[in-house]
Amino acid sequence: MLDDGRTEQFYLKHLKEIKGYGYAIKPRLFNRLTIEEAEGTIDDLLSGGANKIIYLADYDTIIELAPE
Repeated sequence: MLDDGRTEQFYLKHLKEIKGYGYAIKPRLFNRLTIEEAEGTIDDLLSGGANKIIYLADYDTIIELAPE
């Protein structure tokens, strides 16, 4: 799981604990992640052997970071 903020981190950690899901959450520090940074991280994870990646982003983040 790859996400772009602390809200998503809290949600995913909580869901993992309650439901017992076995996913890994990246990055370890949940700072704001741009689409470009996410693309690089996704490429790195795929080349490192990951076969599934789920990237979560708030829609307001996408709009805020979109070119005008």
